[in-house]
Amino acid sequence: MWDDTADMPFEQRFIAHRTVPVGPAALELEQTPPTLGGTDPLGTACTVWKGGERLVELLQSRRELVAGKRIVELGSGTGIAGLACAALGAARVVLTDLPENLALLRRNATRNGWVQSLCGCDVSVAALDWNTDALPACDLVLGADVCYHQDSVQALCSLVDAAIAAGSTALLACERHEPIAYASLAAALRRHAVEVLLRDDGGMRRFEVLLVRPSGRERVAMDSHPLAAPPKTVAVDASRPDWASHWAHVAAAPDDGRLEAVWARGDRVESLQLVADEVAGMAATAQDFVSAVRTLDTFAALVLARLREKEKDQRATPTARDTHGNWMAKVHALRLLAPRFYVESALLGCCEFGDEAVDAVAARLARVARGFGDASRGAFARCYLSKCALAAGADRGVLAALRDDVAGGDGPAVAWILKAAGGGAPV
Repeated sequence: MWDDTADMPFEQRFIAHRTVPVGPAALELEQTPPTLGGTDPLGTACTVWKGGERLVELLQSRRELVAGKRIVELGSGTGIAGLACAALGAARVVLTDLPENLALLRRNATRNGWVQSLCGCDVSVAALDWNTDALPACDLVLGADVCYHQDSVQALCSLVDAAIAAGSTALLACERHEPIAYASLAAALRRHAVEVLLRDDGGMRRFEVLLVRPSGRERVAMDSHPLAAPPKTVAVDASRPDWASHWAHVAAAPDDGRLEAVWARGDRVESLQLVADEVAGMAATAQDFVSAVRTLDTFAALVLARLREKEKDQRATPTARDTHGNWMAKVHALRLLAPRFYVESALLGCCEFGDEAVDAVAARLARVARGFGDASRGAFARCYLSKCALAAGADRGVLAALRDDVAGGDGPAVAWILKAAGGGAPV
C-alpha cells in the first residue's frame, strides 16, 4: 500500500495534501486542521483515515464492485473513497456529509475533475444528515471509517437497512475505534448477508471491509466470522418471573457454530473478542441477556475443556496453570467493564487451575458488579455472576453481597438472585 506521508512529521500527516494513485491517474486530496466547534471537533471529516486508504486498495483489485454503479458515499470527509470509485468506473457518485463539511469535499471534487472528464463519471456533492435525510437512489452505499461514535450507529444502520430493503448493497470499511459502537454495528448487520472482503487482525483495532447484501441473495459463506450468519435463538418470554425457565431455553437454543468454528481453527484471541463484542453490544433486555449467556457459557466450556486436556498431558507446554494465567491476562486486558466482568464470571469454573480461589474471585466480582450504573444492567450482571458462582461451587455466603445490592429491585433477574442467595435457584 502506498504511503506518501512516510517521511513527514507525525502531526503533518493529518493536514498535508495527499496523493493517492488510483485508476488512470492519482487523486490529489486536501486535508484541513480540525476546528474545535461544530459536530466534529475531532476532525474526522477533514482527514484521510485508514479505512479510506484500505478500501481504495481493495477496490483497485475488485473494480467489478463499483463499475457502472450508482454510488452514494456516507460521511465522505475528504472524498477519498467516493472519488476512487469514480476513477474506477462508477457511473455516478454522490459524495455526502454534514453541511459544515461540504466545503472541503467540494474543493477535493473540483481538484479531481479528471474523474469526470477522463473516466466519464457523474460526481456531485450533497448534504446528508443520517438522522433526518432520506438516502438517494443508488446501487451501492459506501462508507469508510463511519463507525466512530455509538450515538451515530443507529442512524447509520437505518440508512444501510433502507438501502438493503431497496435491493441495493453496502460496502463498509470499518476499524474498531470504539468497541461498543463496533459491537452495535455488528449486531445490526447480522440480519443481512455479510461477506468479509478484507480483514486485518493487526493490533486490537481490527479492520474489516464488509460487503452487505439482502439476506435472500446468494452470498459467500464465511462461517467462522462473527458477522457471517444471523444468530439462531429460541424466543424467550422475558416477562415470566420464573427465571429458571430462561436457563432451560438457553440450554435448548440451537448453536450456529460461529464461536466453535473460530475456536477450532485455533484463533483464541478472536474467540475472546467475539464473546466480548456480543457482551458489549448487549442491550438491557432479557432476550439479549439470554443470547449472551449462551455464547459466554459455550466459551467457558471450551476453555475448561482445553485446560483439562493440558492437565492430563504432563508434557504440555504451556501447562494448564500457565494457560489459565494467559487467559486471565487477556480477559483483564479488555478495556470495557461489561465484557471483562462477564467473561471472568463465565470462567469461574476454571479457578481450580489458577492462583486465586473461586470464593475470592467471586467476592471480588461481586464488588465489581456495583460498577454497573444502570439498574437493569447491574441486575443482569449480578444474575449471571450468581449462576456462575453457584455452578463453580463458591460459598453461598459470597452471594449475600449481591442480595443486599438488589434487595429493593424488581424483575425476573432480581427474583432469581434473591432465590439463589437463599439456596433455592437451579444452576
